[in-house]
Amino acid sequence: MFLGINLAIEPYSIALIKNTDILAEISCQGSYDFTEDLILEIENLAKKAHVSLRKVKALAVASGPGSYTGLRISVVAAKTIAQVFKIPVYGVSTLEAMAYQGKDMESIFFSLIPARKNEMNAAMFSSVDQQLSRLTDDFVWDNEIMLQKLKQFQKTIYLIGLIPPLLEKQILKLKNPNLQIIKKPLAASALAFMAQDNFKNKQEGNYLYTHPRYSHQPNIGKPKKKVITD
Repeated sequence: MFLGINLAIEPYSIALIKNTDILAEISCQGSYDFTEDLILEIENLAKKAHVSLRKVKALAVASGPGSYTGLRISVVAAKTIAQVFKIPVYGVSTLEAMAYQGKDMESIFFSLIPARKNEMNAAMFSSVDQQLSRLTDDFVWDNEIMLQKLKQFQKTIYLIGLIPPLLEKQILKLKNPNLQIIKKPLAASALAFMAQDNFKNKQEGNYLYTHPRYSHQPNIGKPKKKVITD
């Protein structure tokens, strides 16, 4: 049995899978309670699936890019579970997990999720015989630059992920027949299946090397000076 955790992008979700079956999956949109009570929600997930978390062999967590708060909470929770049960934990690129959901289609995938205003996190992957291969590192593109690049693509490519409505309209205005849009949220079950694949392939899953990966460093201001009064 394998566990997947996504707090990188909404809708947030957690899932348990075994072999080819999704035992249970919970998703939530716009709720801070879900993130704050993540461990409790995972326990509820196990109850829903009528299984013990002690049977989890490995887990995968979307480690970024994505929400600063969501990444910190989910990665810490994943590492804690891995230490308690002495199991591997795999930090997975959010963009790779997104593309993994389309691996049954033999094609090139341009995985996209929003970054800062007028920017998108992106990465390219190819799928052959249901095996996903990375073509680029994760990167950030300004929307205008991305539209210029997309206009030039001369082979069929699938844009998969979370594309804001305004940007989607701009992409459609390019009238490039080679661009195919797949609007798909990231399901935690995809992460759980990735954990299963990594475990079967005997990939190392050391919690010491699992960290949030931000496309931009958090904007943390200087601490305010304390004013001491009598």
